[in-house]
Amino acid sequence: MMEKLFTGIYDYFKNNRIVLYAVFLISGLAFAYFALRVKFVEDISAIIPRDAKTEKLNQVFQNSKFADKLIIAVSLKNDSLVQPDSLVLYADTLAAHMQDEASAYIKDIHYKIEDDFSLDLFQTIQEHLPVFLSEIDYASVDTLTDPEIIKTTLAHDISLFSSPSGMALKILLPTTPAGFRSSR
Repeated sequence: MMEKLFTGIYDYFKNNRIVLYAVFLISGLAFAYFALRVKFVEDISAIIPRDAKTEKLNQVFQNSKFADKLIIAVSLKNDSLVQPDSLVLYADTLAAHMQDEASAYIKDIHYKIEDDFSLDLFQTIQEHLPVFLSEIDYASVDTLTDPEIIKTTLAHDISLFSSPSGMALKILLPTTPAGFRSSR
């Protein structure tokens, strides 16, 4: 069936070359017309549907300075093979290199978070923890006192303390309720 259709089209255009060229020219012009109407928009929020529910989100996103920032995450695949300060040294080197090579394109580089800011933020979250919890979190609170869960959480905490990232978490981990963190 399909074979006859395509061979029939081929035979028709083989015998009617003028029609073939006309169809080719009209198709090419139509493609060119629509290609020239394509407009590129450098707005990531344009992919979010426009309706009453998302209008506030779009407004916040468009007026946010965060949309003009590029975030680069530096991490290791295996924490046990590297010296604890190697990530810090790498981030320092990367920031210096970017400042030297691309200063014409980069307004500011912020790659260190002040310790006071992090501790204040964490303390604020702890003081107002119920505000940040969801229904799922409340449902899982009862399971946190299970002996197996406590054992697993403490084993994970020990591995965190012995990793390079544990140095930064030394102050925060002891005050974090078991299981209420994203590092698990």
